[in-house]
Amino acid sequence: MSDLLERVYRLMNKHDIKPTQLAKQLGMSTSTFTDWSKGKGSPSLKAVMQFAEYFDVSLDYLVYGKEHQNQNIVEISNPEDDALLESFHRLSPELRLKATGYIEGMLAAMPSSASTEDAAKLSG
Repeated sequence: MSDLLERVYRLMNKHDIKPTQLAKQLGMSTSTFTDWSKGKGSPSLKAVMQFAEYFDVSLDYLVYGKEHQNQNIVEISNPEDDALLESFHRLSPELRLKATGYIEGMLAAMPSSASTEDAAKLSG
């Protein structure tokens, strides 16, 4: 069984939820977890994002087993950020997952030097 699935099973145990219950709540086939644990396929990105949202953990935790801190994130608050956050909260849970995945994909594709330069521009 993959490390990711082991973490999902630990979270299920912690929250006293069975794989069939979680599958039903997330709209997955009840045999999905059994197949994954037998090595028949693996969770899709969508499934991993659903697990993260359901258990309120980061994708980094599920994938890597620990929280990774991105030191390039600049904490600011301005009307534009507040409006964006308000719009995000009006999205359905499914669209929030898609938006979060899209943003994380863009951040992952961004060269590390570009993010450092952008952060410097914002703070300076």
